[in-house]
Amino acid sequence: MFKLPKYRSFNYPPRYYDPEHEELMERVRKAEQERDGVVDKDAEYRQENLRQRFREARRDSLAISQGRKLKYRMRILVILGILCLITYLILADNPFW
Repeated sequence: MFKLPKYRSFNYPPRYYDPEHEELMERVRKAEQERDGVVDKDAEYRQENLRQRFREARRDSLAISQGRKLKYRMRILVILGILCLITYLILADNPFW
C-alpha cells in the first residue's frame, strides 16, 4: 500500500594518510632527481614564500577584523547615544514627570 524508501548505498573507497609512506616517497623522488641531475632549487624558496604569504594573509585578516570590531563598537555607541537623547527628550517634555 505504501511505498517505503530504499536505503542508499555509497561506493566510498576509504583513503588513508600514512606520513611514513609520504616521507619515503619524498625521499625516493629527491633521490631520483639527484640521480638524473635535476635539482629543484626553487622548492625551498617556494615553501618559504608560501609561509610568508600565509603570515601576511593572517596579519591582514587580523587588521581587517579589528577594524570591523571598531566600526561595530562605534555604531553601537552612536545608536545608544541617539536612544538616550530620544528618551531624554520624551521624558523632559512629559508634564507628568
